[in-house]
Amino acid sequence: MRRVSIKPAWIVLILLLILLQYQLWFQPSGVLKLMGLKTQVESGEAENAKLRERNMVLSKHVSRLKSDPQALEGKAREELGMVKKDETYYRVVKRSK
Repeated sequence: MRRVSIKPAWIVLILLLILLQYQLWFQPSGVLKLMGLKTQVESGEAENAKLRERNMVLSKHVSRLKSDPQALEGKAREELGMVKKDETYYRVVKRSK
């Protein structure tokens, strides 16, 4: 029976391969960290898209309030309780039990 001997060069190459694979996958700048960062970027982009849409809605609302006096008056009546001259304002308060 013939005995197979592993040469020292092969041992060094195998150890080097293991070391490089470890660095590739598990170091702070490795593949696993990269995949986590990609996930964070995707979720950040999704949130940015939602915020852009919200900003557009708010921008339209602001421009409507600037250009339409009736819309501005309605908002002032609703949020600030504005009343016109010769109007009577009634406030209905529910009793707490």
